[in-house]
Amino acid sequence: MRSLASALRQLGRVLRKTESKVTKLSIVAHRPGEAMLSASDAKSGVWMSVWIPVSQHDAQVGDIALPSEQLAAILATAQTPDLDLTHDENGTTITSASAEWKLSPIDLSLVHGLPDTGGKKTLFSCEPAVLSAGIASVEHAVASETARFTMTGLLIESSKTGVRLVCTDGRRLAIREIDCVQGSVGDILLPRASMQVFDFEGASETRVEASRNHVTVNWFKDGLPVAVLTAALLEGKFPAYREVLPKEPAYGCVHHIEGLVSAIKQVACVSELNRVDVEYLPGKVVLSSSSTHGKAQVEVACEHEISAKFAANSRYLLDALAAIDQPTATISLSKQPSIIIQSRDLYQLVMPLS
Repeated sequence: MRSLASALRQLGRVLRKTESKVTKLSIVAHRPGEAMLSASDAKSGVWMSVWIPVSQHDAQVGDIALPSEQLAAILATAQTPDLDLTHDENGTTITSASAEWKLSPIDLSLVHGLPDTGGKKTLFSCEPAVLSAGIASVEHAVASETARFTMTGLLIESSKTGVRLVCTDGRRLAIREIDCVQGSVGDILLPRASMQVFDFEGASETRVEASRNHVTVNWFKDGLPVAVLTAALLEGKFPAYREVLPKEPAYGCVHHIEGLVSAIKQVACVSELNRVDVEYLPGKVVLSSSSTHGKAQVEVACEHEISAKFAANSRYLLDALAAIDQPTATISLSKQPSIIIQSRDLYQLVMPLS
């Protein structure tokens, strides 16, 4: 089946995130010369469908259940752009030019279908790369484990002024404004598991819709749908992040990111607990660290008119700088206090160490 390998690899991003042992694949006749291939994982709350071109005799319409871990491993190791999938009462066979995998049949009753997502409203639409790059720039700040489970998600705010992506783990905050075509006003909270699936190769438009409990992401090319993702939303209230935003303007120093990253890595070599001390002196910024292992100090030339001194987690600083797609960033210290890292439409806060 032409394009099966590409479609399965797109669906494989869902499989790699799944906690379920079984994934449901559906092949449904959709448009002349095309079929829809779907993978669902009800346990993690993610469903994805991809349209693929086929000849009339290629597509076998029906539902099959496959072992998620094994299917993901096949997709990762199959070194070919072409795969064929066939299914009968004895199970499912996936073949390439040089390899064949036979998967035993699994009872379809072990998996669940797509949930009811009625009452959807369009929040916004944008270029696919805009949304995926926006999520990539803030996801480092999402909490991995916390008593406040809403911190383990991504907040998407759609307002009259634009769309904002927000992540926080309580010690750092990342906010990204993205360019889009506005739809409805509303907020949704995505779980961590579905954040890294918000991209699709070859699409020209992404449209995000939301119902009370689910988000639906539709990808289009030349006006026709090519893929759709449905994900369960987190329930609960996202932290009131606006309360920690500096109330007064902070004046900082413009840094070349490459040089600053190098300096942080050099002093972090001997630090304990990732602590790095930063001091702004006339014409330069001095980064240092000390521990039972020794001391390190690096000076970086920097034109500024501020006097500031703080300590920070080096990993948090490096994560924040790595998320910036510009050559420079402005770093300042507010009175709250918090370390502010800004670059164009990406705004980040890092809590200083005492």
